[in-house]
Amino acid sequence: MNTKDNNYWFPAKTYGWGWGIPNSWHGWMVLAIYLLALVLVTVVVQPVMVRCFFCLALL
Repeated sequence: MNTKDNNYWFPAKTYGWGWGIPNSWHGWMVLAIYLLALVLVTVVVQPVMVRCFFCLALL
């Protein structure tokens, strides 16, 4: 692995905590998979069924 390669999927933000918007298609794919998983969990696991598991799944 080349140490001079600066192709970060998510660059550091200038201000605040966390990361900025994705830099490459890899980052966009990770973000899309995360959002899809979040939507699927909210549809499949209803909060009335198992409230504790629903809250943990949203994390």
